[in-house]
Amino acid sequence: MSVAYDAPTPYADQNHGKDSALNREQQEDKLLRALKLEEHDALGFHQSEIVSQQIEALQRYYGEPYGDEEDGRSQVTTREIFEVINWQLPDYLRVFAEGGNVITLEANSPDQEESAKQAADYLYWMFFADNPGYRLLRDFCTDAMLHRMGYMACYWRDKEYSAPQKLTGLNIAQVMQLQQDQNIEIVAHDFDKESEAGGIDLVIKRIKRPARAEIVSIAPEDMRLNGRAVEIDKARYVGRVLRMLRGEACHLWPDKEDEIYGASSASATADGNIRRSDDVRQERFQDDRNDYKTPADPASTEIEVLEEYIRLDLNDDGYPEVVRSYRIQNTILEFEEVEENPFAVASYRPVPHRFMGQSVHDIAADLQRISTVLTRAALDATYQNVVVREAYNKNNVDLESLLATYSGAKVAVEGPPAEHIMQLVAPNSAAESAMAMLQMNKERVGDRTGSSRETRGLDSDALNDTHSGVALTKLQINADAQKEMTARNIADGLAMLFGKLYRLVCRHQNQPKQARVGGKYCVFDPRPWDAMLNVSVYAGGINREHTLVGLQMIGQEQDKVIGFAGAGNPNVTVKNRFAYQEELARQAGYKSATPFFTEVPDQPVMGPDGQPVVDPETGKPKMQPYTPPPQPDPQMAKVQADAQAQQAKQQMDEKASVAQLTMSDQQAKAKLAQDAAKAAQDLQLARENFPAHWDPKLRIPRGQVVAAASIVSPKY
Repeated sequence: MSVAYDAPTPYADQNHGKDSALNREQQEDKLLRALKLEEHDALGFHQSEIVSQQIEALQRYYGEPYGDEEDGRSQVTTREIFEVINWQLPDYLRVFAEGGNVITLEANSPDQEESAKQAADYLYWMFFADNPGYRLLRDFCTDAMLHRMGYMACYWRDKEYSAPQKLTGLNIAQVMQLQQDQNIEIVAHDFDKESEAGGIDLVIKRIKRPARAEIVSIAPEDMRLNGRAVEIDKARYVGRVLRMLRGEACHLWPDKEDEIYGASSASATADGNIRRSDDVRQERFQDDRNDYKTPADPASTEIEVLEEYIRLDLNDDGYPEVVRSYRIQNTILEFEEVEENPFAVASYRPVPHRFMGQSVHDIAADLQRISTVLTRAALDATYQNVVVREAYNKNNVDLESLLATYSGAKVAVEGPPAEHIMQLVAPNSAAESAMAMLQMNKERVGDRTGSSRETRGLDSDALNDTHSGVALTKLQINADAQKEMTARNIADGLAMLFGKLYRLVCRHQNQPKQARVGGKYCVFDPRPWDAMLNVSVYAGGINREHTLVGLQMIGQEQDKVIGFAGAGNPNVTVKNRFAYQEELARQAGYKSATPFFTEVPDQPVMGPDGQPVVDPETGKPKMQPYTPPPQPDPQMAKVQADAQAQQAKQQMDEKASVAQLTMSDQQAKAKLAQDAAKAAQDLQLARENFPAHWDPKLRIPRGQVVAAASIVSPKY
């Protein structure tokens, strides 16, 4: 069986002779006697106090009658305990399960910082992703508020395999492929018929579920504890009831099959006394059924196995070790020495120097009773005012017509009606007094638990003069103080659970596991982790509005530092900024800040040669937080910017001047070319149109015309 702490048993002797068997039998006999005595003491403690409180708490939570109701009178019951629990529970769930990791491991040296952060992420993933964390947390908090203590436990579960499967006709390549599959284990093989075409036979088992840590919530009535215990880790005796089918027990302990089938299926102790936890279970399930009345199949019968942890000196070394055993009545199924029990507990209101604390039922049960009495009285008085009683003269009034209550019914009277019928009206002050006392009682409930209409935001007078904004803020702060104290009590129990869970995986997980945490895939290998690190759980503020206002002030202060000292200052680093963004997103209701912001990873330390500096101890590059490039002096940057702007302006002006000159030159050339063409055209027209009878001496020689054209259009 896979359980929380499977440490090697110190009782297994290497010698298999008769002396070793007798020694084992003697130890088992001594252990059985001690367990029976401790169970009797624990059950007596439960019967005298805890069981009665658990039954009464469930009755008041469900609003069941008190048993003193009278016919014809109001029988209503108020449910203050139910209201307080269900109004406070969402606040506690939001603190721990809304988003963001609330788990912290305190590193003992600088080189453990990274592994401590990885371990915290791994614990958070195991609780909320690999186990039903929200449901476990909800039951844990509800049990603590209703039954004084909430219980959880962590266990290590080995791999679960499917039924063996035989494969035939495989070749060597297929066999190698199966060997590389981590979800398949080869149980047997046969290479006698091996050939190039195949012929290899294998028997394999497929892993149905990998080895993992399992976290369970335990019903308070199933826990056992010695009467004077103060801390669960120092208790002399602690245990729980495991309910399983008889066939499942035989599968876990096949060598005890005869004893398991011979044990009674009833909920009885080793002495034959019926455990009173069944009374609590019947009240919890609100029925009179008994699951032990099963059908004809004996293997399907439900039985109870006690998982017990006792401090007992079995090896006669003078020191009481912690011994874990599984027992069914007078038969010990298994026992061995372990380091600690797997249980974690939390209390709603702890009592100093005592294991059991106080619950909402302990605090408000009398107020719920008073509220029920006053409510019944107010309803009875109101009913008397609405449905009045009448006194009549039986000699002059017809009783049959008087009892007719339908609308318009007539009453026969001999003589004046006023003289023979008189209404008996209850005084209005009775109902008014009851309602006033009821209001005072509700205020007492708020004083004790911190849960009132004002702090819930349900007060209809919240905006009038009676309840100003300042008064409501003070009421909310005072109520939040009580809820924050309860949240820290729950966080203490969660820290106990995560501490044992951390040591559990350090002891049992012998290979890396990949998991998706914070939007990215990470590989967790607990083997090099220090199992002695302390685990703590942070219980943040209950009031989300106040927390967001505080975060905004922190962000403004960070902006001031960055604006004064620059983005690369050591006071507000990029890690500080991302931590602020992570908490801001969490308080805003998001699981993580990674969809909106990216965490900047560390960067390697670079040497003078431009290569990363290697740590001689680890052989890995030294890392340092990311530092933005240094920013220039603002004044110098302004001067440089002005100089660059002036230089750019001069360059633009020079380019504009050159472009203007070029354009003017091109325009001048174009005009000269146009004028030359026009002059040449005019001369040609003049030559062609010169009259023949003119004196030839007046003609201009052709050479002079060409010369004139060249003068008009000079060559460049």
